[in-house]
Amino acid sequence: MALQCYVTFTVTSPNDDAMPPRELGEFHSTWSRGISIGSDAGCDVVLSGLAPVAAIVRAASNHKLLYRHGSPGFEQYYRERSAGRYTPIDGRIAPYDERVDYRDFYVGDYVLRFGEVYRDEPKGRKKVRWPESLINRVSSRHVGSTSVGPNERLFWCD
Repeated sequence: MALQCYVTFTVTSPNDDAMPPRELGEFHSTWSRGISIGSDAGCDVVLSGLAPVAAIVRAASNHKLLYRHGSPGFEQYYRERSAGRYTPIDGRIAPYDERVDYRDFYVGDYVLRFGEVYRDEPKGRKKVRWPESLINRVSSRHVGSTSVGPNERLFWCD
């Protein structure tokens, strides 16, 4: 068994209704693309009453940075995300609105908090969704795949 880390979040509504923690996904894959928050169904965290994409949270080393809609950093990461590019933050950090890490922060009238949960997962084959842009960089000797839809394949490392 291998210990795996997963990103969680909690939300408290404007009426002070707190929802139980929910998982967003495996730590590295979740933070590598960032987390979008808004009312649009395509967001990672969908909350009514917000702008379609109200905020994006990105990881920079061990910090989690909040970019609210309208800020220069938000526009940069929103464009990248819309184009399917997820540039790692590697020292050139766009100006951010707030460092949220694992504390409470507001988006609109909602209070959110990120967390982590650890679970033992069986070793061996693990299926991961990879963007097509990465497929050509990987040696096909070590990668298995299967079709999961008309325009989508699921790849895994052997």
